Amino acid sequence: MKPEKEKMDTNNPSFKTLICFVCYEAEKEIAEVLDRIPDFVWNSDDYHVLISDDASQDNTAQVALN
Repeated sequence: MKPEKEKMDTNNPSFKTLICFVCYEAEKEIAEVLDRIPDFVWNSDDYHVLISDDASQDNTAQVALN
């Protein structure tokens, strides 16, 4: 017998959305992408963003931090 799946309670204060990006040479796109996140998450007041920059030679990391 399989256990029942718990429903995702988006009103629970401990619920957080994690958004992960892996990027390379994304200096031109990353700012717009990050600015638009609140348009797409359930609770736009409570989310975390994880960005993995794969040794870009442009300013991807600097743009993402600002």
